[in-house]
Amino acid sequence: MTNSAHGIFPEREEFHMSTTPRYWFAIRVRLFHEMKMREKLHMMGIECFVPTISEVRVWHDRRVIKERVLTPQMIFVHVTEAERIEVLSFSSALYTICVPGKSVPARIPENQMEAFIFFVTHANEQQIAFTEEPLKEGDHVRIIEGTLTGLEGIIVHNKNKRYFAIKVDLLGCAIMEIEDTMIQKIA
Repeated sequence: MTNSAHGIFPEREEFHMSTTPRYWFAIRVRLFHEMKMREKLHMMGIECFVPTISEVRVWHDRRVIKERVLTPQMIFVHVTEAERIEVLSFSSALYTICVPGKSVPARIPENQMEAFIFFVTHANEQQIAFTEEPLKEGDHVRIIEGTLTGLEGIIVHNKNKRYFAIKVDLLGCAIMEIEDTMIQKIA
């Protein structure tokens, strides 16, 4: 398995030249339209992220590498408010994820999105799982070994296993199993 960050396009000069603020939003899309939306946004020069993982599938007499979306029916876009509305005009886009109990689009904090992208793209083929349920508060830790060195998150226990979690407010957490020797508690 390999992790992928297809769909991130920070090299677009207009992103850095514009004075209009850009925010990360999660957009709900039609089933199996994540990759189509990613390509369409890429062609338009809009920065987006679709977390994927490559998996080897065995079918009868052959092995096939398939790219699997880790967040079904969801893409992440880094856009201005006007661009967000434009993205919603596409037939594949359904709606922007909103703040619970309100009809206000949820802006994902830049630091959480950066940590999430780093986590997904550098997990070094570890099995990544997602949970949409909020995790209970745990120890805040920093990874001190491996390709995720320096990444901070929280520890979650589940059935005698220890997981490292990156929390994205309003969307849940990305988690992976981790060994005690790879982490260090931070204050």
